[in-house]
Amino acid sequence: MRTAERTSQAIEIARITCIFFVMYVHVVSGSSGFPVTGQFSADDVLFRVFATTLGQASVPLLTVLSGWLAYSTTKAYPEMLRGKVGRLVVPLILWNAVMLLLMVAHELAGGREDLPRTLRDWFTALSGIGGKPANIPLGFLRDLFLTFAIFPLLRWIVDKWGPFAVLLAFAFTIIVPTTPVLQRTMILAFFTLGLWLRSVEISKINSKTVALCAIWAVTSLSYEFWSLATTEPAATSRLVLVADRVAIAGIMWALCYRIAGTSLGQNLTKISPIAFFLFCVHFPLFRVLAVPLQPIFGELGEPLFPIYFMIQPILGLIACFLIAKVVQPYVSLQKILNGGRPMTLGNSRTGSKRSEPVSP
Repeated sequence: MRTAERTSQAIEIARITCIFFVMYVHVVSGSSGFPVTGQFSADDVLFRVFATTLGQASVPLLTVLSGWLAYSTTKAYPEMLRGKVGRLVVPLILWNAVMLLLMVAHELAGGREDLPRTLRDWFTALSGIGGKPANIPLGFLRDLFLTFAIFPLLRWIVDKWGPFAVLLAFAFTIIVPTTPVLQRTMILAFFTLGLWLRSVEISKINSKTVALCAIWAVTSLSYEFWSLATTEPAATSRLVLVADRVAIAGIMWALCYRIAGTSLGQNLTKISPIAFFLFCVHFPLFRVLAVPLQPIFGELGEPLFPIYFMIQPILGLIACFLIAKVVQPYVSLQKILNGGRPMTLGNSRTGSKRSEPVSP
């Protein structure tokens, strides 16, 4: 398989794989949060490995790939930005509205929901501007769109300064983790990394680099368990966090690149068209599935909860697959649900010349 074809297929594999692991960040725990004691209980270990490590490193990898694809776009800036409105902003509002409707319905049915109270709160919940959106994972779409809004500037800086632009972007996210506008500056850093990697045509990670990433990842995860019960300086913790994301994302990309061209890779690319839909719908879907399943498996800390933790993303993927099957005859409905993208199962976009972001 030629390098370009292998890279294209690896991107499709990374797309569905990363979004699968992102779902572990948002599983329903039935309590106020996950353990932060550093104790090696089953709940704690599963969450730290699948959510904190793999899940939270998946978003950076998706962002790198977005930058990689965006660099070679031939579209004029206004046309590109209009496209991003349809593929990022419209789904952001649509799926936040769906989440809010579910919350209202649950409240009316006698449940307890933390509904917005003021018009400003409703606006924030719907748009993600000024705070977290109702459908929490979709805050990524907001930050990605804002990054695309300054894409010409970022590309100019990368072309002019090369790797120094990347170092500057990462220094910025370490010092300034969040801003009132761009709420996760890490998105900007990894997008810039993707732009630079494409500018120098780097797509394959050599084995020595993968080994270094693995050593760092194991060390970093061990540090995380230890630091949960300590008070390390914020700058040090942030530096380790960012380095951890880089290392894990690098390992995940190397694995996706290795899988490309295999039968497993081919099968993963067949379900890649539903990846964006899966990203948008998994958070409200988990809330719905929790109604019948949580009484069976219990909440965080109960014996069966680790099983519930592990199967939630699997159930989410199965549900989205079935929904995609149902809407196969209705292309317009597919595009509404999937941010303007068709959900044709078994028809990956490998080898296409599209330059839109692969990130959700």
